[in-house]
Amino acid sequence: MSNDIISKVYRKVEELAEKRGMTREEFEEWSDAEQYRSNISEDEALLIETFYANVVIERLKTEGKDKLAEETEDKYYWVKRFKKDFDKIDEVMKHLTDVCAYIKRKYDVEYKYERLFKWDDILYDLVIKKRKAKYKRYD
Repeated sequence: MSNDIISKVYRKVEELAEKRGMTREEFEEWSDAEQYRSNISEDEALLIETFYANVVIERLKTEGKDKLAEETEDKYYWVKRFKKDFDKIDEVMKHLTDVCAYIKRKYDVEYKYERLFKWDDILYDLVIKKRKAKYKRYD
């Protein structure tokens, strides 16, 4: 049964390639390039979120909110595992910029991950809001 499904998929790819006047290999290369142009990977999104979580922690420390920084660092303990990859952030942000521009140009909509450009501010506001809610006095 699974061979039938695989055969159908290959036939469909062949048909799509033929419609575009390409070989299957050319179509697969074009498809991979289109995927890269129109999306960031989950790993890239995670790296951006992690990088900005670290930025928020450092910002809290700089502002003298050491206890809150420590709590946030404990909550986002996994950030430490990604620090070795932070040197790739410029490349990932450039890719996100390119994808946003491509999606805007092609579909005239905002890319779903465009919010990641402001992730540090979003996360910072959430941390502060949760802190205020936690210690709000009810009289």
